[in-house]
Amino acid sequence: MLQAIVALTGTAALPLNSDAKHQSGRLPLADTLFTDGPDNLDEFLSLSDFEKKAEQLMSKTVWEFVSSGAPDEITLRWNREAFNKIKIQTHVLKDVAKIDTKVTLLGQELAYPILIAPSAYHKTMHPEGEIATAKGAGLAAATYVVSSFTTTPIEEIAKVATQPTWFQLYIYDDRAFAKDLIQKVEFNGCKALCITVDAPVFGVRNGEKFKLPDGINAPYRFATQDRKRLTWKDIEWIKSITKVPILLKGILALLMRKMLSRQE
Repeated sequence: MLQAIVALTGTAALPLNSDAKHQSGRLPLADTLFTDGPDNLDEFLSLSDFEKKAEQLMSKTVWEFVSSGAPDEITLRWNREAFNKIKIQTHVLKDVAKIDTKVTLLGQELAYPILIAPSAYHKTMHPEGEIATAKGAGLAAATYVVSSFTTTPIEEIAKVATQPTWFQLYIYDDRAFAKDLIQKVEFNGCKALCITVDAPVFGVRNGEKFKLPDGINAPYRFATQDRKRLTWKDIEWIKSITKVPILLKGILALLMRKMLSRQE
């Protein structure tokens, strides 16, 4: 859903679907990707409205990348089902003249318990890419978790970020590369590391022909894409080279047990 919003914010968005532009599965140059997006956001009444409009504006190839899941997309369906099952605990007869949604997380005060989750390749969806996302996070007073597959260097994101940034990290076999990247994002103000622990290999997406277009690159995407099979020893090593908090992203065992118990 974040990608849909990225494609619709700012002054431009991706063009209408055009098979002629995508016969090879490769996108045109970055400066030809974008047309004007919607001027009036009042037409969007729910998050799904953003998604529908983004599909109209995105190229077919990019939309497939954004919206698809691996093989039979079972996990993708589970994600939506789990989101729809979230219940908000209401409190009645409370004085709502002054509402405070602030929370403290990892020593940081957040305006509300919502973060912008990491997602890849924002420049394929908006000409400013992650710069636009960081600016939007600032306007919304939200913490932005930058993806390892950012198409904008962390230095440039840091220049425009007015709210805290975290960094989502894939760990590869090259420890020197990992160490340099960890120290780089920490130096540029990232307040936490989110280590992805549930993706030692890429999932296969049957319908996807996505490739980064010429003129767009992901500076921290390691060339061989051979991700390290992480163990607790690797987490101990990461702890030894960083001063910021570490979160492990992708632990599902407890969540699955809760979901199964509700179905019984």
